[in-house]
Amino acid sequence: MELKTTSIGHLCSLLTRGPNPIFLLGAGASVTSGIPLADEMVERIAREEYCIENRYSPEDLRIRRSDWAPWLRNQKWYREERGPAAHYPYVVKNILRPQERRRGFFRDILSTSVAPSSGYERMAELIARKVVRTVLTTNFDTILPEVCKGNRRIHHLDVIQTKSDYTQLSTDPANPQIVYLHGSVDHYTDINSIDEIDRPLDEALVSRLVHLLRDHPLIVIGYRGAEPSVMQHLLINHIDETDGYRQGIYWCVRNDRAEVLDSLPQFVQELADGIQGNFQIVPIVGFDEVIEELWEHVSQQQFETEVSRVAGGPEKIVSQPYDLGRLEEASIDDFEWPLLRTRLVQYCERTDIRVPEEIGRAWIIRQICNRDIAAQTETGEIHPTVGGYLLFAQQPQHHIQTAQVIVRLKGPREWLANVLDDTGDDDDIIGEHVERAIEGHLWSQLEAVYEILALVNQPFLLKDEVSKTTYPYPPDALREIVVNALVHRDYEISGPIVIEIEQTCIRVQNPGGLIPEVERQVKRAPDAEIAPDALQIAFENQIKGGIRGIKGYRNAVVADLFYG
Repeated sequence: MELKTTSIGHLCSLLTRGPNPIFLLGAGASVTSGIPLADEMVERIAREEYCIENRYSPEDLRIRRSDWAPWLRNQKWYREERGPAAHYPYVVKNILRPQERRRGFFRDILSTSVAPSSGYERMAELIARKVVRTVLTTNFDTILPEVCKGNRRIHHLDVIQTKSDYTQLSTDPANPQIVYLHGSVDHYTDINSIDEIDRPLDEALVSRLVHLLRDHPLIVIGYRGAEPSVMQHLLINHIDETDGYRQGIYWCVRNDRAEVLDSLPQFVQELADGIQGNFQIVPIVGFDEVIEELWEHVSQQQFETEVSRVAGGPEKIVSQPYDLGRLEEASIDDFEWPLLRTRLVQYCERTDIRVPEEIGRAWIIRQICNRDIAAQTETGEIHPTVGGYLLFAQQPQHHIQTAQVIVRLKGPREWLANVLDDTGDDDDIIGEHVERAIEGHLWSQLEAVYEILALVNQPFLLKDEVSKTTYPYPPDALREIVVNALVHRDYEISGPIVIEIEQTCIRVQNPGGLIPEVERQVKRAPDAEIAPDALQIAFENQIKGGIRGIKGYRNAVVADLFYG
């Protein structure tokens, strides 16, 4: 079957809408916290056993791979075709004996001096923010519980490792819960050897998990999906009881492997085939990176929807983008309707919205309400929004006085006269500068400014082996700068956009700094303190570094229409 691939954005939405997702973490989640993967475990176990058999100290640095690898390949249970990681349960069964030796080995491995990775720190934050309530893991390390215990906002954590803990497991947990599917090293209940991972999980545990998995999305990170204990006896065998995992299973795969879906273990492909569209692949960079993105999304959402309680009344959203505000003192009759019709058709064609053969006023009104160019009152009246008024009112300055651009040309009088010569309008030259105020809707402001810039940005012939016509400034870049100034300025701040043109440079200044959404992405935390100068440097450094993920809109309506 062809597996469907989705984006991390879908994982973000799971954390802020609907039932809390369940996370299933595998060994890949703990690598950056110092816990080795299965293939590394095989090497350590094999090397240690070789040393013991040949009377070397396991700490002897002279023992190299060329010493123990041939010994490993000569073991009767070793199969070259399996690959290193697949031998993990075999070396546990055949080498780590008796059980006390096995416990001692894993205790040493899990006692890492490496600090918990950012992914686990952020996972604890997601738990503290109550958007993650249940984490399943096939690992044995206690990194996540320890990080959670260090988070002062997590008051109690249910850690479920043994049969006696199963009664704590809940489909609607009062406290966050971490479930160790493969048991506990300290309690001698760890599931590691080939015989153990082939056996079904404890039925008492499975019966409780099935109800959880039916009603919650499952996000799988860092887990290969090769053990029958989890894949077959828990997930595949209970497809019917979970209604085909109706909330969805999101299987995270590293970017470099996401295109090679046939390389997924057979159990994963079987699960995907059994639940069809409810199974989706999510390409990721790694555990730490995806959890960081999820945390940033949740932080942003919770920051933007902070509420104020009014005298015991219902919660109210604090802020609304300025350009979505309704201008009840204005009328849609103030719009320049031929322009409005043309721009709407262009927008619909660009964004794949069907345009009727006959375009009437009713269709236009429906579109401007859908696009937030206008808004309807509870009594049915339709008024322009601030964004719609800026875009389509013949003279938006009647209600939005800040919608103005000042263009100043500075330089020798001869240069100014030469620049303005084609317009026949050089009477406004005073000394060595010209100043013009540009008003009207944003489309007309854009064209008026661009016409002035075109007077300065005259093409010339650049002589070379092959002569070519060029410009002092790339025309597209100039247009983009002006568009950005018009779209992203703060129209609540008094003062116009100012464009200063000199013989050697062009400066564009528009009111308003970085919007809070962008500041948070630069700071990487909504409550981080950072000086304005340091913030600007941090922002510039990220842009210079080629980072393109920083995004935010001060005027969403205006930005959307300009894009379309």
